[in-house]
Amino acid sequence: FNVYGYVVVSLLSDSVMKILFISLGDGPDYQSDVVFYGLNEIPELDIYTTSDMWYMYEGNDPQRVLSLYGKGFSLYNRIKRKPKVESSDCIIEKIKSKFYDLIIYGSIRRCDFYLEIVERVYRKNEIVFIDGEDSDFSSCLEIKKCYLYLNRLMKNRSEYNRSLDLSKKGLYFKRELRDCDRKHFLPISFAIPSDNLINNIEIPERDLAFIIPGKIDTYIYNNEEDYYRGYAKSKYAITMRKGGWDCLRHYEILANGCIPYFINIERCPIYTMTTFPKSVIIETNRLIQNGLMNDRLFNYYRYFLLEYTRAFLTTDKIA
Repeated sequence: FNVYGYVVVSLLSDSVMKILFISLGDGPDYQSDVVFYGLNEIPELDIYTTSDMWYMYEGNDPQRVLSLYGKGFSLYNRIKRKPKVESSDCIIEKIKSKFYDLIIYGSIRRCDFYLEIVERVYRKNEIVFIDGEDSDFSSCLEIKKCYLYLNRLMKNRSEYNRSLDLSKKGLYFKRELRDCDRKHFLPISFAIPSDNLINNIEIPERDLAFIIPGKIDTYIYNNEEDYYRGYAKSKYAITMRKGGWDCLRHYEILANGCIPYFINIERCPIYTMTTFPKSVIIETNRLIQNGLMNDRLFNYYRYFLLEYTRAFLTTDKIA
């Protein structure tokens, strides 16, 4: 049993677990892609997919990758082993015969292919639902008096009730998770490939990284190397909640030995970003705000946070 009380499947040394990863695969979806990337880093897993997810695999035209959301930085055009994409008829027959050991829905609110068959054949601890949407469930329950919002309200309530129903049929992981919903859903967070972490921390050339979230004129980087170097050469980098609390930028900053200055992080719900070192960042924010971050403390925290990232915030750890 893991800390949440659910049965965790253990891999025997001489066995290979067969996983069906179900997603639309039509473009980047960070939470889904973080998990998929991590699964592909575990050699004991045999991964089958419902789509080719071309953007995840190396060998793509750099300009095509650059056109992806986030310019394709950090997660894309990297995986070496090719996917095992099967036809719909083949997948259905294999689900019925329980060929796959585990079924993972990479983004259940966007894609629920084969769900009716899967829930008939597989037990709760053999089905994983991932919900990486930016919004938590509060928008699903908010009561609005205006008639214009009535249809949206009914749709939101229906989505929430469906998620509750799915949580009884499989392990439902929610990224932006309210404290009051923890009894039904499991927390999950973003992560970054371990290969993206720097091995040697550089001497910073500037206090604050040039790029500032929301200021489009600071989005000057057109390749990942320069983007990462901008953080590696800075002491601090501003980050904040945008669509949701979790953001790949937080992890990109940490991976380059830079300390995030995370605006309002103390307001982040307990069960959102559970792997992120929130208490440490609250402390470094305080030191920065009060002018108490001297060189000794700065070096201590940047080394600590880099090693913490290596130990807990990589894609293989999330997988």
